[in-house]
Amino acid sequence: MSAAAKIIDPLDELAGAVERLRLALASERDAVACLDIDRLKVVEHEKEEAAAAVAAFAPAATAGGDPTGTRHLEVAAAVRRVRADAQANAMLLAAAVESIHAVLGIREDLGYDRRARRAQTTTGRLRILTAL
Repeated sequence: MSAAAKIIDPLDELAGAVERLRLALASERDAVACLDIDRLKVVEHEKEEAAAAVAAFAPAATAGGDPTGTRHLEVAAAVRRVRADAQANAMLLAAAVESIHAVLGIREDLGYDRRARRAQTTTGRLRILTAL
């Protein structure tokens, strides 16, 4: 094996880790849509591994090279897409939990109103998600 073959490009490693995280987030959306708890547990492990890899390679990948280079910009765009996917997954998961609570008759505790009475609802976030 030559010395050139042993060199690992941290930007390529980062791009691979970001792609694994994107795939894990897509699997998470599918699992939430099917309410598959077992699959969610597996995906949680995949997400943690991919996020740890992103955290490990990010400093080295961003330290060298031209930050305005094409490859850097591609990886930065992939990271932005993953962040958007993560936010969408959080909203989907919150809506799924709220839907389950609504079916089971569990009321969401919002705190207290002006007269120190408990304020509760069952449809807050669900309305927001259906409006989107």
